[in-house]
Amino acid sequence: MSQSSTDLRVVRSRTLMENALLSILENKGIKGLTVKNLCETAGINRGTFYLHYKDIFHLIEETVFIQELLSVFEPLNVHELMRYPDHEGAYPPITKAFQYMHKHASFFKALFHSEAPAELKERLQYLVGTRLYENLKRNQDDHSENLFTDYELLIWEMHSLE
Repeated sequence: MSQSSTDLRVVRSRTLMENALLSILENKGIKGLTVKNLCETAGINRGTFYLHYKDIFHLIEETVFIQELLSVFEPLNVHELMRYPDHEGAYPPITKAFQYMHKHASFFKALFHSEAPAELKERLQYLVGTRLYENLKRNQDDHSENLFTDYELLIWEMHSLE
């Protein structure tokens, strides 16, 4: 790990910004979320914000909520999923992801609110989808080689449009 990730000033600044993000989402909603409002709420200057994050979307992607949601997808195994014996019940790791989102519903509701910028929704869907895809692909064997071909083509097309 880099020195800056354990520097107490970095930890303090990031904590202030994440707390400000949550406060703004809770009190003003997604429409109230700007770098200016975030910096005022956190008591930091814009330079400090941009020292840590490229933009507001980058801050959101780095929050503990998004990072923990991504980690929920880590135990997914394509072979287990395909052979899961209970066809009527949900696959436990997927259930765990929904339980996590329910536990932090106010955060996720704000992010996926109808007034949220389309770019934010797309970035979060891409982030979660890509993490899920990478994990499932990592766990596949040679016999299921073509399982993800369509998804890979879609990802390639999305990148080529940027």
